[in-house]
Amino acid sequence: MQSEVLTPVNKVQKTEVHDELVNLDLKKQNQQQLHSYESQKNNSTHPEPNQTTQRYENLLGEMTFQVQDAVIGTSCCCCKKKVGAPLFPSFQNKLDKVRSRPFKRVQMLINPTSGGGNGKKIGNNLIKQLTKHKIPFVANYSASILNFYDFVETFDFEGEDLLMVCGGDGSIFMTLNILAKRQAVEKKLNEKPVKPYPLAVVPGGTGNDFCSSIGFNHIQVNNYVEKYLLEPKVRKVDIGRCRLKDKNGNWKNYYFSCQGGVGFAGRVDQRAKKLGIFFRLKYKVAAFLEVVSAKTDIMTVIIDGKTVLDKGKVKFVEVNNVPRTGGGFRACPIAQVNDGILDLILMYSDKTSRMISVLQAAEKNGLHIYEKECQYYRGKEIRIISHEKDPIDMEIDGEDFKCTEVIFDIDSELVEVVY
Repeated sequence: MQSEVLTPVNKVQKTEVHDELVNLDLKKQNQQQLHSYESQKNNSTHPEPNQTTQRYENLLGEMTFQVQDAVIGTSCCCCKKKVGAPLFPSFQNKLDKVRSRPFKRVQMLINPTSGGGNGKKIGNNLIKQLTKHKIPFVANYSASILNFYDFVETFDFEGEDLLMVCGGDGSIFMTLNILAKRQAVEKKLNEKPVKPYPLAVVPGGTGNDFCSSIGFNHIQVNNYVEKYLLEPKVRKVDIGRCRLKDKNGNWKNYYFSCQGGVGFAGRVDQRAKKLGIFFRLKYKVAAFLEVVSAKTDIMTVIIDGKTVLDKGKVKFVEVNNVPRTGGGFRACPIAQVNDGILDLILMYSDKTSRMISVLQAAEKNGLHIYEKECQYYRGKEIRIISHEKDPIDMEIDGEDFKCTEVIFDIDSELVEVVY
């Protein structure tokens, strides 16, 4: 899929999905909704929908062929029309290539401090389940990046062991970056492609955004082994790659499962970590403080070689691989973790009240992309250049960095997840 601004003149005319895989009911429903809107528009005294609304409608039409999910009804802010908005694209759809991958033993990497101790509780629960079903396992408890590195670096994938990570998005972030370094070394030594590593992820953190994007939640943990490990199946997922350029001109690679935020998101993450209050509340407070600070960044944004913003003012920039971040913030509500595409949201308003309203909509239902303050894009490579005097703050899955330029793309050959 080529990156493009989805305006009314380039409605989707084709899809790569075979006819037998198309959800005809969903397609028909969306067509009826759009047809109903055209009829209403001809007889309506309301102003024309803004460009962002139209762009999202066309994107919605494209996603009709790809998303197997419930559709909700909502009203547009401009003309009160009813449209369908897939807020949480389903990971388990017919586009996936699913295959069986048996294993002989489970190697558990448990972060006991994740989620305020939730990782340890869930890890103990999984141990009981594995014991009950007589599945061989080795449990490793650690919150140290050095211990993570030693464990994952020496893991015996050739011995048909399954690597299970019980923790939050931070634990997954550490695991992915270690696996990426290992894969690079193996490719260089073997001079041939390396198979994706088998990985099981269990929600043991606070936000658990990646686990949520592939259909896992805390409720499913109680029967996780019975449901997913007795007859294990795996599927490939997209892992984001982020190449940062520091003030000295050096490039560094990082891999992420969820998202990367430049400017606003980086400063909010730093503020939140200084607040000793509950997870969700501290990020709300930090976001509010950042909005009222009236800080604006000057950036250039290039998607698949096409410049969509040239030294423009931006309040909020985020690149997503999943539909929600921060435990429920729906910055890019139609992102999918297995479509080979990254989603980008840009927000700008010189009015504090409007920025607060847009961010509240993003947290509530993801319908902020209807607002004129937002621009929504999708692409395989997203390049963001900062024109600020000093390196700009950014965060990747909750880890803080500084950069002058960043390039996001996708790696679909790093891991296969058990589902």
